Parts: sequence; structure tokens; C-alpha cells
Amino acid sequence: MERRRLVVYALIGVAVVAAALLAAVSRLDIANILLTVTVLVIATLSLEASWPLTGKLVIERQQELRHVGDLFFFSYPEPAVADGYLPRDVLFEMYVAVANVGGRKSLLLGVSLEAFLDAQGQPVSSPMLPVPVLAEQYRQWQSRDLLAASLHIQSETKMPPFVLDPDEVLSLRLRARHGIDWSPSWDLAALKDVAESLARPVTQGRMLLIYRRGPSLVRETVVLPLVSEAHEDFAQRLAKVTANFTTMPSVQARAIDPYGTDSGFPIPR
Repeated sequence: MERRRLVVYALIGVAVVAAALLAAVSRLDIANILLTVTVLVIATLSLEASWPLTGKLVIERQQELRHVGDLFFFSYPEPAVADGYLPRDVLFEMYVAVANVGGRKSLLLGVSLEAFLDAQGQPVSSPMLPVPVLAEQYRQWQSRDLLAASLHIQSETKMPPFVLDPDEVLSLRLRARHGIDWSPSWDLAALKDVAESLARPVTQGRMLLIYRRGPSLVRETVVLPLVSEAHEDFAQRLAKVTANFTTMPSVQARAIDPYGTDSGFPIPR
């Protein structure tokens, strides 16, 4: 928009200078025509700019809200296994901004991650990376009880639909947590399948944006970059703690809490 404005100003300046030169050489007829055409162009552009456009939603990854990464592969301290760390769970947590860049209201019906992609844009399918992952509005706040001297942290989530006015921006969170609880249901074949499915690092995500502008239903697919932490380390540790998938380690089973806030070590150690 800024570039377009500069181009218009430049054309107006050229037209005014040309009209002045024509007037100086007594060609007032051509000068008047040139100025008239310039005025008509300006009036047309002004009318176009003031005409309300249909609603249009765009989606972007909010890098400012996730400084480290979006996809974390966690390993936890475990003295009974090789290297002392046991791979357990995977956390996907990504923030996106949906903005209405049109001139009318739009109804956001849903945002979801439909596929994890590698650097070549090919889907990465893994038991650790189930899709789709739905986006929601997330809010967290804290309150303090002065009498009890205690701090309370509360949060809430809201699912679409959301109404977005022109120029309005909505921040949404996508979150999913899965992993290996190391119960008897996980055998060597299943663990090997997980390791092989994670052979290609995830670098992108294919998003589905669904919204309504007036009577029209819009479904758009957008590919956004993702930052993955300790992806390869997780797969390598699976092979290491099972002696290359020949022996199950003797570890205690632990349930994976999808809403848990505890974490292991996403950085390879």
C-alpha cells in the first residue's frame, strides 16, 4: 500500500511538471487535458480506496510468542538406561495470528494444523505427531490471596467461531502432547516404528484456515515454518535405550498428561 501511494504521488508530480512545461510553450489545450486526466485518475483511486472490500483473513506464525521452538521432544533423567535419559513425550505448542485485512467483518470458523512437513514439503507421519491439531484462543492470568498469602494461576480456552472486524487481529494457540508411557503396550516393534517415522526432521506445518465472508465459505491452505527441538536426538535415544531395538529397558511406566506443564530436556545431552 505504501509503495502504491508513492507511485501515485510520483505520477502526479510528473503530470504537474509536464502540464507546466506545456503551458510555458503555449500548449494550454494539451496541458488542460493532461491535468483533467490526472484529476480523474486521482478521483478513481480515491473511490477505490474508500470502497469497502470483502473480508479477507490471513494467518502468520507468531514468532514473538515462541522464542525457542514449536515442537519439543523431551527426554527425562533415568539412571537405569544408557546415557541416563529416557525419551518420553513430545509437545507441540505453536502460536498464530489471524488478521482481517479486508474491509468488512469475517467469521473465523476454524484453524487447524493438518500435516507436519519436512524441508521438501512432504508429510511426516508419526505416532508422536497425530493430526489434526485445532487452534483455540488461550488466556492465562494470576491472582493473589492476600489473607492466605497464596498465588493462584488460572487459564481459559475458547474455541471458534470468532467474529473479526476489519483490521482486527486474533492470537490463537495450537497445542498437543503425546508420547511413550513405557507401559507393556509398547513393544520393540512399536518403538522402532516411532524412531523410523522421525527420521526426517519437521520444518513446516500445513495449516487449514476456514472462514466465512458474507455468503461465501472460504477454505485456504497455508504452509508455515516450524522450529523443532531435539527431534533427531529423540529418535537416536530410542535406539540407544533399547540396544538398537533388541531389549526393552526396565523402567517404570508413567502416564502422559496432555495438559501437564512439567518438562524434561528438549536439548540433546
